[in-house]
Amino acid sequence: MPERIYFYCDESGAKGYADQQEKYPGEVGVFAGLLVPEQQHADLSIKLDMIAKRFTPEQGKLHIIAAAGAHTKPARGLD
Repeated sequence: MPERIYFYCDESGAKGYADQQEKYPGEVGVFAGLLVPEQQHADLSIKLDMIAKRFTPEQGKLHIIAAAGAHTKPARGLD
């Protein structure tokens, strides 16, 4: 029987929705993913949930724009 792999992914679109035009040539978003083998899924899921809860606001979503100014500029390539 083939091994089951879980794929978790998220994207951060610099342009918002995919039907929006670039504000400047080369503007891009970020897509990241994680492949998790089934035998590690339960343990890793618990650990990642614990990490995520440390950074999740009580309401809404966590966005890079909400980070402290000193950390935001380098992360966005503005330093």
